[in-house]
Amino acid sequence: MKVVYLHGYESIQKGKKNEYLHDHFKTYDPTIDYSEKNIFKKLYSAVKRFNPDLIIGSSMGGRFAYHIGNLINVPTLLFNPALVTKNDLVNNIEIIESHNDNHHTVVLGKNDKVVIPQDTIEYLNKHCKNHDVTVLEHKHRTSYKLFVDSISVLNEVD
Repeated sequence: MKVVYLHGYESIQKGKKNEYLHDHFKTYDPTIDYSEKNIFKKLYSAVKRFNPDLIIGSSMGGRFAYHIGNLINVPTLLFNPALVTKNDLVNNIEIIESHNDNHHTVVLGKNDKVVIPQDTIEYLNKHCKNHDVTVLEHKHRTSYKLFVDSISVLNEVD
């Protein structure tokens, strides 16, 4: 299986999560400078060329994964995606928005103060017909265990 992993804003790109993905899948996990001009279009083109079976995104990477997944019709696994935010940097990044019946699996942290779970749920209910949401007790950061467990559950479904 081919997997794309888009990390969050100000996240360290290399670590245990990336190692797990590289050990189990053909993986594209670029280091992303979210302040770079035209970053969305650049990532969209790269992901489209890679032709993944799944796009995983966390926070800002979840926002990108959601929209890229819609544009190329690839399912996503999103951890606390920044779909709704008051952050000017996030809102000023030009994104090609697309709403379709693409499937999104979303994992939200009930105690997240960065990405408010209820705001994300309302956004998904308004813009996305095909999504599953799980709300757990964590905050904004996604633990390695939760990350791996969530991917394992998706693999069992395939």
